[in-house]
Amino acid sequence: MVSDASGETTVTEGFAASIPASVRHELGIKPGDRLVWELHQGQLRVSVKRRSKRGFKGFEPFDFGETTNAVEDHDVVI
Repeated sequence: MVSDASGETTVTEGFAASIPASVRHELGIKPGDRLVWELHQGQLRVSVKRRSKRGFKGFEPFDFGETTNAVEDHDVVI
């Protein structure tokens, strides 16, 4: 990994901008990661918020004390 990365991009009419490849690689940005934009004293800071790979892993089930039937209890069965 390099110690620094930079680049320059153009903002489109739809206000989108690409992340330079050197920055993506340095930070390991992947599709699905989120960017957090912060404006501080006229300077823009962008940080990466990683997508969770865990999903519901680690969540404990909760017992409501009654039996449910997902097929009968929901509106549509396909």
